[in-house]
Amino acid sequence: MLASRLSPPVFSAVVLVIQASRASGFSTLTTVRGTSFQARPLAVRGVSSQGGAGGRGLAPVLRKGALSPSFLRMASSTAGPPAAKDKMPLPDVIGLEVVSTQGVLVTLTMDEFSMTTVDLQGRTVNIPGAGNGVVVWQRLPLVFALMDNAAAAAAPVGTKGELVTGDKLTIPVGAEIMGKTVDFRGRVLGEDVPGGEDRALLFGASTLQADMATISQPMHTGLTAVDALTPIGKGQNMLILSDPTLGKMDLAMDALCNQVAQGNPAVYVCTKGDHEAVAARLKSLGILDKTVIVTSKTDAAHDPSPVECVAAAAAGASIGYHLCSKGQDVLMVLDALEFHQRFWESTERQILKLVEGTFEENKDNIISSGNSEMRAFYASLFQRVGKLNNKAGGGSLTMFVLMDRPSTDLSGNTGEYTMADFDPTVYGANVRARLQLMVDRGIKLSGGVLEKLNIPAPGEGFTETRFRLQFIQEMMSLSDGQINLCNKLHVKGMRPAIDAATSLTRIGIGADNLAVPSSLAMRAVAASLRFNLAQVADLPVSDKTPAAELQRARARSWYAALHQDFGAVRPFPDVITALFAASEGFLDKLLANPTPLPTAEAAVKVAAAVAFVRAKCSAEIAELEKTMDISSKCRTALKEALAEHIAANTA
Repeated sequence: MLASRLSPPVFSAVVLVIQASRASGFSTLTTVRGTSFQARPLAVRGVSSQGGAGGRGLAPVLRKGALSPSFLRMASSTAGPPAAKDKMPLPDVIGLEVVSTQGVLVTLTMDEFSMTTVDLQGRTVNIPGAGNGVVVWQRLPLVFALMDNAAAAAAPVGTKGELVTGDKLTIPVGAEIMGKTVDFRGRVLGEDVPGGEDRALLFGASTLQADMATISQPMHTGLTAVDALTPIGKGQNMLILSDPTLGKMDLAMDALCNQVAQGNPAVYVCTKGDHEAVAARLKSLGILDKTVIVTSKTDAAHDPSPVECVAAAAAGASIGYHLCSKGQDVLMVLDALEFHQRFWESTERQILKLVEGTFEENKDNIISSGNSEMRAFYASLFQRVGKLNNKAGGGSLTMFVLMDRPSTDLSGNTGEYTMADFDPTVYGANVRARLQLMVDRGIKLSGGVLEKLNIPAPGEGFTETRFRLQFIQEMMSLSDGQINLCNKLHVKGMRPAIDAATSLTRIGIGADNLAVPSSLAMRAVAASLRFNLAQVADLPVSDKTPAAELQRARARSWYAALHQDFGAVRPFPDVITALFAASEGFLDKLLANPTPLPTAEAAVKVAAAVAFVRAKCSAEIAELEKTMDISSKCRTALKEALAEHIAANTA
């Protein structure tokens, strides 16, 4: 039982904090890394926040919140960031005891709860006679360690171990690993490469606010749709969401190519795919020499566990941060986040075993604490990115996180549903309220309506889909934006198939915000892009008025300018020229046709127009590339060249 594992003072402190939280009604909790997050419903695979017959019981799983570091830090009135706490005097070792083992992941419980305010992540764990490992995460009173090998991790439950409180694990991050494939310890696979002098903590702290600069420089991907619809600033973290086959990796590879072409290094963290295949592709693109691949695998046959993937992502972030502290602009790609989710869920199960049946009456407050811990876990990765000021090095670390999105394509679903089909214990009050609003307005709950609302239809497999979507929503709230690839646009031939309605960047929102992720030229030529596309999306199919047809023609022009096959990145001036031609109406004339051209065919005409302008206006194009602004002189030159091209290529 919980009471038997906690010393009387700590047990009393936990109870007092829970009672105080209920009295004050707080909902914002300090996380492990000193960041505050607003409490939100927690997404855990296989459990429901409603409980009951329809769910598998989220509330019991989250009773572990009573043991969170957040609660115990507040109870002990310990203040200050983890860096300050690390200066507290520590014994050389802290006693541990094995609670469970799963492959290379070992869960241990601590003997000394007085030490839990110290950040233990990255410290060494030793199990005498079994081997060493490193602490990946801590959740009082449990410590989760990645052991060096599975044989060492097979220690029987109850085996005593030690947590060594000396220096944290560091990994090589110097020039010797550039162009190589390394594991989470920075060891080059298949080669005997000695580590250099440059080393960094495997689990480094989040970027300090004092070291950060305002994000005000664009990171151009060379993909017109990305740079126009979701402009990315140097130092952002962005989610790339889609079904598995819509080209997430292709998009990321194009962005890597464009960055390396500008002389910037890259990091690719491979947790899901084959690192050898990734290396071969990077080599074929000519960018392997400027890229570090971090893999969770030790060889091609190795099936990595979630904890190894968490460590690999941490290593990639450390390598990227080191490079950016040297003044370089780094792009890091993480190929999946699902293994982080699996690791977190395994910690949930271990905590549940300790506290099941405890503090039932306080479960609402404890759920909030558990949510705060979960967000801190993901934030420890997401918050490694940023733009450093000159004093801290002046570089930037930008991160793309690729995430598979469950398909919500219900276009083939012709059935209709009633409110009775949406089980309250499964869908939750907020979802049902949205559905009821549709019903009250006389809108039938068809498959098409559910797809627009991004709500999975009732039926087999719904629960897994819902929790996956809820997890994605949680990650979106931690990110700086998302690029959402759309099935319908992909089927129509649009590349990349970015959904303008659900893709966005959060940097620069607000009239008084100095953070701006896009260039002056981009803001000038793409100002009306989203508005125009949204207008056309809302047009009734039956509206054939001249005004409606003009709107549709402009939307086709925008899509033709945005269309770009993967593997064909555009220089920045070409991106601006294509968008300028669309925004000024030149493409409406160029693409005029009794039968609208397919997007890919129209894009060929756009490319020809862009090539003509590039050759005709070389001086203005050079100025545009240098200043990233479009002057009145440049505007005039572009208009004259486009008018000349259209006159020569239209009847």
